[in-house]
Amino acid sequence: MVLQLSTAARVRVAASVVLVTMLWPFGHYFLSVRYDVNPWKLWGMAMYCTTHETTLHFTYRGDDGEIRPLALDSLGPELRARALQHYRRRATLGRLYPLDGLAREILAARPDVDELIMKSGVKRLDAASGRFARSERMHRYARENRMVELESTVQSNDRRRWSD
Repeated sequence: MVLQLSTAARVRVAASVVLVTMLWPFGHYFLSVRYDVNPWKLWGMAMYCTTHETTLHFTYRGDDGEIRPLALDSLGPELRARALQHYRRRATLGRLYPLDGLAREILAARPDVDELIMKSGVKRLDAASGRFARSERMHRYARENRMVELESTVQSNDRRRWSD
């Protein structure tokens, strides 16, 4: 079955495609800057503006109150695979992809963890200084599955320049 369109409808469809193609780079740039969406994904033109390196570190506070790193190997193969899948999605969608589900799964799998702390970071080129800048967000999850997100953004300048 072939869809028959009038000439006016064809013009509207073509104009809509051209308009979306013209406006998407601006929308993608906004998502990339505001929500740390990967500029190399989602048909973005912002990939030519910056580099994108993401990190996701896990630490936990145990029964004794000390903070220790959480090794992904200690989660078992299925949960480890899901954690890596969450990392890949977070690396693509940035802060638009929530970490709550992964935190609930880790807390359910590890009864010795009283508080889970995730640090997500993005390393980008700072256009003003020409240096790499790193921003981090820390997410804390308590055993009761209550989530408290700390709005702390840490900026640190890397010594390498873009031209190096």
